[in-house]
Amino acid sequence: MNKKRTNQAIPASPAAKSQPKIITNTIPTNAKLEPLPSTPTVNKWTTWMAMAMVALIAFGVFYNSRNNQFVLDDHGIIKSNKITKNGIGMDNIKTIFTTSHRKGDVSDLEHSLYRPVAKLIFAAEYQWGDGKPEYFHAWNIFYMILCSVLLYWLLYLATKKNWVLSLAIAGLFAVHPIHSEAVANIKSLDEVLGAIGVLCALISFHYYTKNNNPLLLALALISYTLGIFSKESTIVAVALAPLYLYYFTDADRKKIVIASVVMLIGAGIFLAAREHAIGWFLHQPQKDPSALDNVLAMTKLDQTKVGGYQMHLFIPTVIYLMGYYVYTLFIPYPLSCDYSFASVNVEGLDSWKFWLSFILFAAVIYFAIKTIKKKNIIGFGILWFLIASSIISNLFIVIGTSFGERLMFLPSIGWCIAVVGALYALLNYYKENTAEMGIAAGLKKHATLFLILGIVGCAYGWKTMDRNKDWYKDFTLFSRDVQYFGESTHLLFYWGNHLSSSEYQEILKSQGKGDAEIKNANLEAISTFKKSMSIFPALPSDGYNQYGKAYYNLSDASHPTYLDSADYYYKKAHVEDTTNSVFLNNIGTIFFQRAIPMQRVDFFDSAYKYFRKAYTKDTTLIDYMNNLGAITGTMASLPGQDPIGKRREAIDWFSKGYRSDSLSEGAILSCRSIAITYQAFGDSNSTRYWTNKAGEIQQYRMNKLQNGGF
Repeated sequence: MNKKRTNQAIPASPAAKSQPKIITNTIPTNAKLEPLPSTPTVNKWTTWMAMAMVALIAFGVFYNSRNNQFVLDDHGIIKSNKITKNGIGMDNIKTIFTTSHRKGDVSDLEHSLYRPVAKLIFAAEYQWGDGKPEYFHAWNIFYMILCSVLLYWLLYLATKKNWVLSLAIAGLFAVHPIHSEAVANIKSLDEVLGAIGVLCALISFHYYTKNNNPLLLALALISYTLGIFSKESTIVAVALAPLYLYYFTDADRKKIVIASVVMLIGAGIFLAAREHAIGWFLHQPQKDPSALDNVLAMTKLDQTKVGGYQMHLFIPTVIYLMGYYVYTLFIPYPLSCDYSFASVNVEGLDSWKFWLSFILFAAVIYFAIKTIKKKNIIGFGILWFLIASSIISNLFIVIGTSFGERLMFLPSIGWCIAVVGALYALLNYYKENTAEMGIAAGLKKHATLFLILGIVGCAYGWKTMDRNKDWYKDFTLFSRDVQYFGESTHLLFYWGNHLSSSEYQEILKSQGKGDAEIKNANLEAISTFKKSMSIFPALPSDGYNQYGKAYYNLSDASHPTYLDSADYYYKKAHVEDTTNSVFLNNIGTIFFQRAIPMQRVDFFDSAYKYFRKAYTKDTTLIDYMNNLGAITGTMASLPGQDPIGKRREAIDWFSKGYRSDSLSEGAILSCRSIAITYQAFGDSNSTRYWTNKAGEIQQYRMNKLQNGGF
């Protein structure tokens, strides 16, 4: 005969021996999840309907990101990455698993990231979706829906079929604006994939504690391994697994140890693979992040050296930034793609921001520790947040950024659990036997909960959809964010980069804008770079390069000093990164521009040498082939040259460029250049053919840009 049920509707482990008192309208420290004497019976349609509601919420708030373009790091990881664009042939899969995440981009300096599963998925999507960004975004939305549903299912198991609490937590997670970057920015799928791996592993462990099926351990290992191979920070789940089993299952110590060993094996496989592919950070001294990326570099005695952080500044700044994460979770406005110096600053022991954050974390840590034995769900959420955010907090490992919304994807699960768990307790709902309620009855019985979360959810959902639109393309993202974070050096150079880019000039032309608007865009780019350097007197190498390009775009006979400025910043970029083929190509362009009016053979030779070096480093970029074609074609008219041979060589280079990327802006130049060269030969038919081909490509691109872009 069953014992009389307690007033607790959310049970925990049967191992908990004492029964709690009746919960009052305060957040009780004894709001533990006590076991029901018998497994509640729930209408299966209630379970599936609640799960469907979570899926619909996730789909609804992220659906408008489906037509977004490639943005920010999407260019280096996907759009311009040779390895990603090679698809999923066996040789390329091997390359993906034996090289760093950014390998294949034009720069060959940053090799600290290893996320082969995420990159493999990008390669597959590039191949199957013909490189169209909308295909990537559709999959990102799907993975977000899957992640939200898995979270609901895990919580449903953890709370002994309390679908109301599970729906409330998973729904809040699905709608939160801080997740817009992880979903609306393709590259940040690695965060979602990592969370999916963790959730699948925990679900597998939960079922393993019920039936002891070793296949579930294998499934947990596979899931977690795929997750950690998608995002390194997922390694924190080694601690999350035993924590979950302790709080929400009847697993004995042996099973918890077994689960922990499985997670350690997964982490070990990842570390061994990473070691083989790119080496571990202990092998050789590494450069610390620049202040342009991580404000904590400002706490060092000497920013040019490794280490040397001043702890009286370092620790307060770390704690302040963690407090800023919590603030942003509660009030996700305004949001930004970048939080570099000086949008966030160094804080000392005399800072109120530090002390407020310190008191907050001291209080919640005290609460979580005090309620560990009672297995309080609020404490579990706090511990999840602290564990999941430990690796991105900069406290134990200084990472490449001070603050990033995408980094909160996995930790925010803990925040959602703690916040909704606290609200649930305040409303005194733990006494309800929610598991046996149908949808209508459950929603009615918990009307206050869903009213509060409905209001918050609507506000968050509106903000999420609005933020998704900011991530539409580089222009919409940078132009919006720089309005709110105009002191962020990194964001300023992003904005300057875009204003001086060929892509933006093409957009202006597609809108019917002329030379005056293009000139103003480059002048604004120069002003933006100057402002960035006034805040912090340095730029990343690509910032110097684009600074130089803005001057180059303005250069003409009436402003010869612009070409000198372009040359200065191109060379400065090359000094910062000697591996980047773009910088070599741009230096060659300066020699070429100076050689033409002077007819100096030595300048032509220098230009050709730089163009050839750039092409040797990257044989896929059409600009390099066009430049080699242009210089050989121009040299055909110089004394002592073979005009016929040079022009044929020029046609070969232009043709090779056209074949490499036949629908690009560069392909228009290739076709026009081929037509001009054939005209020099007197071949009117070929001239007409290639002129028409250039017009067709230009019209295609104009139509594409006017209908939303590429």
